[in-house]
Amino acid sequence: MDRVCSLLMGGVLCVVVAGVAQPSTAKDIPATLVDVPYGPHPKQVLDFWKVPTATAARPAPVLFYIHGGGWRGGNRSHVGAMLKPMLDAGVSVVSISYRFIPEAEAEKVTPPVKAPMMDA
Repeated sequence: MDRVCSLLMGGVLCVVVAGVAQPSTAKDIPATLVDVPYGPHPKQVLDFWKVPTATAARPAPVLFYIHGGGWRGGNRSHVGAMLKPMLDAGVSVVSISYRFIPEAEAEKVTPPVKAPMMDA
């Protein structure tokens, strides 16, 4: 059995996934909203998956997923492995893209790490 754990509002939510093939990327489950801008930079966009009405608690909690990659790589579609278990558990999901260090350096952001941190 696999376990998917996420930090939610200071607590940890773990969903046990038993014998179910998980989607490898977010492309396997269509988002409710795609490429929603949250800032002026082209990388400041998010995707949103709303919990199906039959599963949702009122109001449903939301997991904000910020992909790894050392502020130099990766993308928001890497949320895929936890997406289905979160939706099945009644948790909506937001996954963001953000500026990387090389983009921050090109924009003369000092220190460069400030750009991805502020985006997140």
